[in-house]
Amino acid sequence: MKLVVALAAGALAVLPVAGPAWASAAEEVGTLPIGLAPAAALHVQDISGDVTIRSGPAFSVRFRKYGGSDPSGVRVLGEQRDGETRVCVRYPGDDGRGCDGDYSSHVHSDVSVDLIVTVPPRTRVNANDVNGTVDVRTSGLVNAQTVNGRVIVDAAAAESLRTVNGEISATLHDPRAFATLRAETINGAVTIRMPSGSAHVRASALNGDIAELGLPVTRPQFGPGASVDGQSGSGGPSLILKTLNGSIRVEPI
Repeated sequence: MKLVVALAAGALAVLPVAGPAWASAAEEVGTLPIGLAPAAALHVQDISGDVTIRSGPAFSVRFRKYGGSDPSGVRVLGEQRDGETRVCVRYPGDDGRGCDGDYSSHVHSDVSVDLIVTVPPRTRVNANDVNGTVDVRTSGLVNAQTVNGRVIVDAAAAESLRTVNGEISATLHDPRAFATLRAETINGAVTIRMPSGSAHVRASALNGDIAELGLPVTRPQFGPGASVDGQSGSGGPSLILKTLNGSIRVEPI
C-alpha cells in the first residue's frame, strides 16, 4: 500500500516580492504533512535547490519555492511504502508519476525548491539533488549525492558521498558503523574526518595532492597525479576516495 501526500499552491502562503536576498519575483513556503514510520529510512530527492537535513526530536519537512516564474505548479510530494518515507520535488509534466518517476520537465522551469528536513536520531538518510548543496548533519547513516553542488555530512557514518562539481566534506563519528565509504567528485576537494583509529585507504587525485594519516603517497615521475593504497592501524573501514581536480585529506576529529 502506498500513501501519497502532495501540497498544491492553494494550501501555501504566498509571500510578497520583498524578502530575503535570495528570493526572486515569486516565493512560497510550506510544510509537508507526512510522518516517518519508526526505524524507517528516509529518501529525499530534490532537483534545483538545497537539501538540508538535521537531527531533531520529531520528523518534519519544510520547503521554500522561489524563482522568476509562478512556483505554484511545482509540487513537493511525500510517499510511504515498504517501510520507507520518500520526499521529492516534481515539476509540471512529471508530478503525476510520484517519487519514482522521471523528473526531466524541470528543464522548462526556473523555480528552485529548498528542502529543510528534521529527522529523529539514528534515522538512515539517503539524500539526492541535481543542482544544489546537500547538507546532512544527523546521528545516523548517510548516503548523499548531487551533481552541481557541495556534499556536507556530519553523522555517525556514511557509505556513499558523490558529486561532480563541488567539494565533499564529511565528519564521521562512528567508524564501526560502516564497512566501506566511497567519496567521489570530479571538480572539488575531498575531506574526511574521523576519530583516530584504523582504516584501509585507497585514494587518487589527478590534479591535486593527498594528505593522509601516516601512509606513503605515490606520485608518478612524469605528469600529475597522486595515490594512496594502504592500511592505517589494524582493521577499520575501507575509504575509497577519488577526485580529478582537487585535493584529498583524511584527518582526525
